Amino acid sequence: MKKLSFAAALSIGTMFTASAWADCISGDCASLGYSTADVPDCENYIYCPFDINYKICAHVAPKLLDSCPAGKTCVEKYRVSGDEAACSTGYKKTVTECGTLSNGYYTLGIAQSTNAACKQCVKNCNSDYELKDGSCSKKTESCTYGSIYYSDKTCSSSVLSGKTPIGIVVLPKSSTGTGFVISLEEQDKVWASSSYATTDVSCMSEDWSGDEVGGTTNTSCLVRTGDYPAAKYCNSYSTAGTTSGKWFLPAAGELQSAMEQKDEINAGLRKINKSILNSTFYWSSSEYMEPIAWGYDMNQKESVNNRKDISHTVRCFLEF
Repeated sequence: MKKLSFAAALSIGTMFTASAWADCISGDCASLGYSTADVPDCENYIYCPFDINYKICAHVAPKLLDSCPAGKTCVEKYRVSGDEAACSTGYKKTVTECGTLSNGYYTLGIAQSTNAACKQCVKNCNSDYELKDGSCSKKTESCTYGSIYYSDKTCSSSVLSGKTPIGIVVLPKSSTGTGFVISLEEQDKVWASSSYATTDVSCMSEDWSGDEVGGTTNTSCLVRTGDYPAAKYCNSYSTAGTTSGKWFLPAAGELQSAMEQKDEINAGLRKINKSILNSTFYWSSSEYMEPIAWGYDMNQKESVNNRKDISHTVRCFLEF
């Protein structure tokens, strides 16, 4: 029970008529409305400045109950909810009021500061989904060495039903934004037909070190200038989600970087029941000199060169 100061009590004089104020001056507390009786559940009294046995109730506390009535929502201790102010946007009194969330569900979180009965609607996503831009979206994995690459340009470390695998990641995207995928199929091809096997390719430079990059440029050059079956095979290769012209025969440096991840690539191929990298020699699109081109020797584990007219295995690459 709180007592108001004498000054505060006098300040309420403006609430009364001029005659009442005159009575107060004369010290008649009863005529001013003060009483000696207690008011049930009163939290604060204002006392008459002339006789503290007289008082007026300034605030009656909300009625408290022994327990929360059936069918009611109670806040604090025994206080019945229902007459409080409406909840602010984003706050509700029950989780059902939050509504529904596709691929997720709501829970109630922090209470509204001005109304304890109102709590934040918190969005939660089901397993395999994550909250993005206010909605629950399917989780996507990053594309790393050996990831399965799908026709919808997503990756996963395990097989996802309803999706079509088209390759295995051999080089994740770099800071420049380019990554490589290797094809699921392979074929044996000669690098050049007999009529082109002993001549230089006029539109590309010779690679003397076996670490060249630029397979897309090499492949384009080869298919437009002569009969180069290995490059033509990759240029015409297509899958669900890709068209011919998108795949290419990797350059020597690109092929070597990929084959150094052989174990990760083969692990990915096995997950989708595809043939693993098991050939002895794979062609690249890099030329060494007139009759010789670069490839990768799986036994020596390095780039080596070989005659262009000998048939070796080809695996195509895709940029992503």
